[in-house]
Parts: sequence; C-alpha cells; structure tokens
Amino acid sequence: MNNDELNLKFTAIENEQENDPGIDRTVLKLNIRIQQAIASYFEDKPVKFRFDLPKKKPTQATVSIFLYEIQEDVQLRNGVSRQYDVRSNTLQPGWVHLRCNYLITYWQELEKDDVYVRMPPDGEQIKAMNRVLNALLNTHAFDGLPSVYTRVIEPSEGLTSLGNFWRSLDDKPRLCIHYAVTVPMQLTPSADADTIKPINVVESVLTPISRNGKEETMP
Repeated sequence: MNNDELNLKFTAIENEQENDPGIDRTVLKLNIRIQQAIASYFEDKPVKFRFDLPKKKPTQATVSIFLYEIQEDVQLRNGVSRQYDVRSNTLQPGWVHLRCNYLITYWQELEKDDVYVRMPPDGEQIKAMNRVLNALLNTHAFDGLPSVYTRVIEPSEGLTSLGNFWRSLDDKPRLCIHYAVTVPMQLTPSADADTIKPINVVESVLTPISRNGKEETMP
C-alpha cells in the first residue's frame, strides 16, 4: 500500500471506532503509522511490509514489523481524574497506557539471501536497517495518535533468547531492532456504573452571628 492508501485505511479504522466505540482500535492505527514512518525512508527502494515473520524467505525485499508483545506500561500510571460530561451526566471513559513491543527485521530477496557472501560493512541488509533506524529515531509523534512515547530498546523478557528464537524459525540470526511504543488506550465506557445524578438545586442557610460569637435567634 502506498501512503495515500494507508491514510484511507487509517480513516476507515477511525470511522469504525466511532460506529463501535466498545472496542478500541489504537493498536491498529499505530501499525499503520509505523509503516508510514519507515516507508518514507524507502521511497527510492521498493520494499514490501508485513506485520508477521515470513514463514519462508520472501521473493521481494521485505521489512517485517513483528508485534510480538503488548503489555500495560505501569510506569506511566498517573492520578489524572476522569472528566465529567455535563451533557450526558456521565464520567468520560478512563485510560490505560499500552506498551507495544516490535521486532523489526529486513529480509533480502530470495536469490540474494540464499547465496552466502561475506557481509561488507555497507551491505544491503545493513543499509536497509540503517534506514529503518533513522526512521524510528526521527519519529517522535504519530498523526492521529496523541501522547505517544517511542524508544529503541533492548528486548523485553518475552524475547530474551534470540538464538532460540531464530532456531525456532529455522533461520540464521539477522540484524534486528527492538522498538517500543507506548500509547494511551481508552477503556470501554460503562453507562450504568459511570452515570452520576446531577445536582439540580443548591440551598444555602445563613445563620447570624453576634459580636460575642454566639448564634442569634431570628425573630
């Protein structure tokens, strides 16, 4: 998909969110924005993008953006109170912060990847991953996704043994980048629990106080 097609898909997901607010679609929108960020550094080089790991070596140069783990980022928990909506007499839905961990790899064309050649310091795979790295480090915000926190990090506990990981794929180890994005996800609203009875009447009672500090009786 080109950039315009990805923008249309992003808009379609937003429309789905409006029509079905019970399911948050932040992760789907995040995937699109990450692909757009990386693709902008490959405009002069045709590559395919996929969000899983290839089961077999691809016939075309491919960037794999593998989302291997999602967890709540408890370090970003805060005490921000939920806002009250006076029109519906309800509290607005709460939020949690999700950390999405990605493993990003580059796969050369099949005929190139199968032939063993000593990798030079500026080989195709390193050049491609350098483009990916520049794209990630220079992207600090995503359009349509507020309050996003990005970083290139070491693998999480869910992916500590890369040797076993590559052996499970029956493939040789390759250069990879671990990329983490924290995004706020809106919780599903609960109409019954979050409805607050509005205050319609406010009464005040004035009690006169004498100079000696005692209450006076109204005549």
